[in-house]
Amino acid sequence: MMTQNASNSKSLDQTLVQVCSCYDVSRAEVLTAIQEGVKSVEQVSDLTYACQGCGGCRPLIEGLIAQAETVRIQKP
Repeated sequence: MMTQNASNSKSLDQTLVQVCSCYDVSRAEVLTAIQEGVKSVEQVSDLTYACQGCGGCRPLIEGLIAQAETVRIQKP
């Protein structure tokens, strides 16, 4: 059974996951940009610099954007 502290630590760790190693951009930074209304990889890149290096993070950022869009559509 997971304690509350362990649950909080896991949530915190997920936000600190590095999405873009070229510019050291975390998942939390990308999610913040998306929550602010960004809807494309290019817009995320403009705000965070993610995906301006090798481009290896592009699929992950696209997935986060798609996931956020799905959540927006499902909200009443």
